[in-house]
Amino acid sequence: MDKTRSAYADHPGYRVDLLPQSARVRVFQGEALLADSRRTLLVCETAHAEVIYVPEADVRLELFDPSDHHTFCPFKGEADYLSLARGGQADPNLAWTYRKPFAEVAGLAGHVAFYAERVRIEVEGRGASQVGDLAELLDAFDVHPLGGGRFLARNLDGRGRDVVDGSQILAQSIGAACKAVPGKGAKSAHMIFSRTASVHAPLELEAEAFHAGRSFASVTVTARQRGKPCARGLLLLDADTPDLIRHRAAMPDVPGPGACEPFDMGVAGRELRIAGGAYTGDPDAPVGPPELFAWLRYREAPPEPWLNQALVAHFTGHLSIATAMRPHPGIGESMAHRALSTGVLALTISFHEPVRADEWMLYAHESPHAGRGLAYARAQIFAADGRLLASFSQEAMIRALDPVAKKLGPATAM
Repeated sequence: MDKTRSAYADHPGYRVDLLPQSARVRVFQGEALLADSRRTLLVCETAHAEVIYVPEADVRLELFDPSDHHTFCPFKGEADYLSLARGGQADPNLAWTYRKPFAEVAGLAGHVAFYAERVRIEVEGRGASQVGDLAELLDAFDVHPLGGGRFLARNLDGRGRDVVDGSQILAQSIGAACKAVPGKGAKSAHMIFSRTASVHAPLELEAEAFHAGRSFASVTVTARQRGKPCARGLLLLDADTPDLIRHRAAMPDVPGPGACEPFDMGVAGRELRIAGGAYTGDPDAPVGPPELFAWLRYREAPPEPWLNQALVAHFTGHLSIATAMRPHPGIGESMAHRALSTGVLALTISFHEPVRADEWMLYAHESPHAGRGLAYARAQIFAADGRLLASFSQEAMIRALDPVAKKLGPATAM
């Protein structure tokens, strides 16, 4: 058997799916804790039982010794084994890892699996919210380094759709760029989403720093899934410098968060309030000008500045399409993927000031143009004290859904 190539070409129907899991997983042998993680992979392979793979960083590798035992899988590659030597009862070849998996399952690199019948694996249930909790967002945006400028990223829940939100990839790209060039924060990011990504397989991000000076750095980030590119971005990073000149746009005169209606988008730990209750998604809702004002804050601010930026960037894709729909009777976001084909095609964000995710931020959206199957929206993000924190723009698709395409599933929506 040729161990240098996978067998997928000879077995096109064979599947090995890597599904990111955010539920807490703990692995025990007796009372000895071997692993504890909230970012595991559930590997679903044709004709095999499901197997949980734990990131090496969340495994107590100091309890294990490398083994001389190796096996070969024609769909995953060569497996190296680990023997439990300390912390519990000695157990040879208890766990295995694919150091250099085939490209089709590259996300397995850096993960460890255990023989389920020889350990106790405890998996906590997930919450009932549609998207998850703030901890899940942070876990998804804190991308896992694979080496060589490559990072593994898990996906958030698709809210009933097998499509990754473009704003998730934008947030993860900020993380990848800032980890690839440490010591600088994101100043701007522009991403184009060319191919859909499934929520049921992890993303691999490749960050290439083609310039890194004392003040500025330029990084391209390419997002791939199962080896195929799905998005690419260009990010500018910067080391903070003192003012030479300063001015800012005036904050819109809208009610403060305490006077605005709460709106639940299914994320525990994130508070959202819509000015005037203007967003419903209902096509029969009263029309209004192409603008939406939303106050947002999170339960807590992560210590890393770039993770705060990632949280701010993630919300850029949530209300921009609705802003463009608002002046049009009979059109609403609840029609998306049923009667309308919608999707984010490009996102651009610029950060003007440091951001703290646990402080109220006003997302002031407007849509200057919609037509020819596309909608353009832009927004400014203000702190409650009037500081302009960031600005962003979005190009999106809004078209009548082709009945044939509807049967085949989402094609271009991000």
